[in-house]
Amino acid sequence: MKELTQRQREIYDFIKEFLNRNGYPPTIREISDHFGFSSPSGALAHVEAIEKKGYIKRDKASRGIKVLSQSPFDITFAELIGWAGKSGKIIKSNKKVHLPIPSNEKSLIAVKSAIEIVQYKVISGDYIIFNDEIQDGLVLLKKGDDYFIGIYNSGELKDLNGNKIDGEIKGSFYGILRIPERRDFNERDEGS
Repeated sequence: MKELTQRQREIYDFIKEFLNRNGYPPTIREISDHFGFSSPSGALAHVEAIEKKGYIKRDKASRGIKVLSQSPFDITFAELIGWAGKSGKIIKSNKKVHLPIPSNEKSLIAVKSAIEIVQYKVISGDYIIFNDEIQDGLVLLKKGDDYFIGIYNSGELKDLNGNKIDGEIKGSFYGILRIPERRDFNERDEGS
């Protein structure tokens, strides 16, 4: 499938959310009203473009929009910004890398962990994923030009060692991506 433009993605997401919430798809007029188009023809042009790209199918009925691949999530690409060491300071990546994450989140950031963070089930080698919300728990902080992983609890920021720190929260813990190490098929487990 071809990639949707920003506006097409917004309309496609609206169609899916409307369908999930109501059990039937929106009309072209409802799409037009929601997005503030001056006439339904503006919404129709976007819907036709989304159909041409293979995301939906339309028939002649008023509520004739069908989502072709209705899945519980889409893929969001999280930008890998670097690697976190023992202090929680992130060593910035020199390469632009984006990791595919099964998610409906609009904005995700990833950090590769070189440490374990037991209370969040993070082990060395995991990718820690942060969304752009602010909530208690593991957070991504920015202080000057540097990024850190810290803990936010009841309005207080601490580093991974429990020391108070200052910084701007850029995101909260969303989850982890764990990619198992590859093993040679000829290797055998001991005892088997």
